[in-house]
Amino acid sequence: MVPSRGGDLGAAIMRRMINSYAGLDDAGVATAAARAGADVVRSLYGQGLARVDKGAGDFATTADVEAEQAILGVIRAARPDDAVLGEEGGQQGVADAARQWLVDPLCGTLNYAVGNMLVAVNVAPRGGAAAVADPFSGEVFVTDGETAWVRHGNADVPLAPTPSTHLVRGAAPAPGRLHDARVGLGRRR
Repeated sequence: MVPSRGGDLGAAIMRRMINSYAGLDDAGVATAAARAGADVVRSLYGQGLARVDKGAGDFATTADVEAEQAILGVIRAARPDDAVLGEEGGQQGVADAARQWLVDPLCGTLNYAVGNMLVAVNVAPRGGAAAVADPFSGEVFVTDGETAWVRHGNADVPLAPTPSTHLVRGAAPAPGRLHDARVGLGRRR
């Protein structure tokens, strides 16, 4: 286990936000949890962090562990009966819980450890909503399972697949083939 940094930053962030989760839907809980994890990741960036080898070339840092603790605090406050599968803490909660949350508190640990800010915090209940936070831009990409948006501060900007956004692209046809968009099949010229 990675030792906690003085004062347990994850717990402090969780205490500060604990009363603000009542009435949130799953997308709201995922967003709040991802933001809490992102706050920890951002606050510990550039500091000398303890590192624990997880085997097969993988490792975690104090930032991974404390971000997961902050995320778990939000989920536990909002959905105390749900189970969680966290990258650092593994399976937690009742095995037969009606809902399970998936948590990657610091996707890009190697990038983070070498000073690269290309990282994300991922939180999602299995089969629906999801939130992916960028700790350094403050953006959170969210879906409720039907629509998607990006949150900048407290403003939500809808994301919609259009030809100009390139959010959704069909598979590129193989060279020498035309793409039939009606059925998604390639055919020779």
